[in-house]
Amino acid sequence: MDEVARAVELRERAGAEPAMMVSETDEMVSLLDARDPGARCQAVWALANVAHDLPDAVTDCLEPAYDLLFDEHPEIRMNAVMLFMHVGDGLPSEIRPATDALVERMRDRDPDVRELATGSVMRISIVDPAALRGATATLAARLDDAADETVLAAIKALANIAADHPEAVHPHVDSVRGALRHSAPEIVRHATKCLNGVAIDYPAAVRPAAQQLRSRLAHDDPQTRAYAADALHRLAPEFPDTVALHSANSQRCSPTG
Repeated sequence: MDEVARAVELRERAGAEPAMMVSETDEMVSLLDARDPGARCQAVWALANVAHDLPDAVTDCLEPAYDLLFDEHPEIRMNAVMLFMHVGDGLPSEIRPATDALVERMRDRDPDVRELATGSVMRISIVDPAALRGATATLAARLDDAADETVLAAIKALANIAADHPEAVHPHVDSVRGALRHSAPEIVRHATKCLNGVAIDYPAAVRPAAQQLRSRLAHDDPQTRAYAADALHRLAPEFPDTVALHSANSQRCSPTG
């Protein structure tokens, strides 16, 4: 049986009975280096099938699978993303060495890879935002992407990281400020949330965004208004000039008699 046929067999069996295929993961890994792209594609797909139900069974396979995130064939990159995504769902700390590569795939030239990578990064940012601390610069670079879904995923991830790890996001406040000017209300909301998170420990970094935050006090979205108000409140002790402007703006926006 040639490598492609064997890899197809492993993938089909792993999809049907993943628990029965744990003992076959070494062979799947050996096929990741196959010269035929079809064998590599089916082998990493087989590992992803096992990871879907048993992520702990393939953690030793992640290092040899890492290079497939950069394979020239989009189907292989997509299956590699799927493997890391499934492991990340159950064991997010295990994929931390690959998070920057997954963020890079958010700008993959293939739309299917981009979509899957974007969903993967979003899931990681929810279950284990700390895993993305090392990828904040790459996420910030995604904020100027032409695709709204990529910008939204990136700013959501940065907002989730900022809530617990503002130190990782505060160097990228200028990029986040750019997202405040986006036309999509949901992107503006998460950009405001992100600045609010950074302002807890780094008010000086957020101070240049004070005027933009004040303008968000009149935003149509109530969550955006709340995040903006909280952020300005956090700036107030060190930058009292924001308090007066905040109060004046709040009075203008308040309903009358």
